[in-house]
Amino acid sequence: MKNTSKRLYRILISLCMSGSSGRKLLLGMLRFANELGSWSIEIVNNKTELTPRLIDRNFDGFIGVAPDEFLTSLKVHGIPAVVLDYPSDSFTSDKTPITFITDDDEQIGKMGAEYILSLGNFAAIAFVPSKEKYKWSLYRQNGFINQLTRRKMAARLHSAPSGDLASWLQNLPKPTAIMAAYDFLAKDIIDTCLRAKIEVPNQVCILGVDDDELICNYTQPQLSSIRIDHADFGYFAAKALETLIRKDRKHLHQSHIRHPADRIIERESTRPIPPTTHLVNKLQDFIKAHAKEPITVADVVRHAHVSRRLADMRLKQCSGKTIHQLLQETRLKLVKNYLTKTQMPINKISRLCGFQNIQRLKYIFKTEYGISMREWRQKHSS
Repeated sequence: MKNTSKRLYRILISLCMSGSSGRKLLLGMLRFANELGSWSIEIVNNKTELTPRLIDRNFDGFIGVAPDEFLTSLKVHGIPAVVLDYPSDSFTSDKTPITFITDDDEQIGKMGAEYILSLGNFAAIAFVPSKEKYKWSLYRQNGFINQLTRRKMAARLHSAPSGDLASWLQNLPKPTAIMAAYDFLAKDIIDTCLRAKIEVPNQVCILGVDDDELICNYTQPQLSSIRIDHADFGYFAAKALETLIRKDRKHLHQSHIRHPADRIIERESTRPIPPTTHLVNKLQDFIKAHAKEPITVADVVRHAHVSRRLADMRLKQCSGKTIHQLLQETRLKLVKNYLTKTQMPINKISRLCGFQNIQRLKYIFKTEYGISMREWRQKHSS
C-alpha cells in the first residue's frame, strides 16, 4: 500500500548505467520507490558528477556509488546513505547513517568452484581476476581458491599482463576449467582461446559472473555465468535506505551487508567432461609419473588398454598434443629444471630424464629452444 503522507523524501541515486547491471539495479530501486510512494528521485549517471555542493540541495537520502569525498560530506551532514561498494580502508561508517551493500563475492567464488568441480576431473582449474585488483574480484578469487583448498584441489591463478593471456592459456594442461571474475573478462578469454585455436569447451571450460545476457548470449560459444539478480539487489538496497531514513538503523544489524548471488546459468562454454576425458587423464597421469623412466609411446598405450590411434586422437582433442609430443615435452621440462637448479653433468641429466641417447637429447633440445643445453644453463642457472 502506498504511503498517503504528504511528506516526500528527496532521494539521490548515482549509478553507472552503461551496462545491464546498472539498469537492473535502478529497476529494483524504482520498483521499491513506486510501492512506497513517498520518494522523489533524482538520478546521476556518473559518480564523477557527485560533488559536495550537491549536499546543499537538501536530499534526504543517497543510494549508489560515490567517491570518498562525497561520502564524507554525507557523513558530516548526517544524510542517510546506502553505498553499493566496499568501504575504502580510510573510511569508517561507525555511528553514521551509512550502510555498505555488496555482492557476497566470496560466496560467488565458492559457487563457481563447486560448479566446476561438478563437471568432472580437470587437469587444471584456474581463476582469472580483474586486472585492476578490485576488492570484489579479490574476494571472488579468495572464495574460489579456499573452496578448492577445502576439497584438496589446487587452483592456478592468472597474474601475467593481459598480453600474455594467450601463452598462459596454451601452457595450461588440458582439459582446463576457468572462472573469470566477470563476464566481459570471460568473453576476452573465449576470444583469446579462439584466436589461439584452443577449443571451448572441449579443451577449456569457461565460467563468468553477472549473467549479462548481451555478453553471454552473443559470445561464441555462449557463456555460462553466475547470475546476480541485480533488480532484487536494487530493491533490497532501496529498502535498506528507507530503514535508515526512518532512523531504524538497528534493524540492519551491520554496516556492511552482503547480497547473495542467485544461481548458475549454464550455456555452451561449460560442459561436463565426457567419459573419453578420463582416458586422457589416465594417459597424462602415467606420463607424468614415469617420464623419468625409459618408457616409450607403446608403454603408455599399453597402460591405457586402448589402441595407439584412439589414444593419440583423444589426447590430441583435449591437449592438442600426441602421446609422443606430450612425453617429449614432459621430459624436456625435467631437463630444463635440472639445468637451472643443479650443476649435474648433462649426460647424467639425460639418463635421469628418460633419454637414453645424449646426442638425441642435444638435437631435440636445440631444435625446440634454439640454444644448446650448456647455453641454457649459462643463461638461466641460479
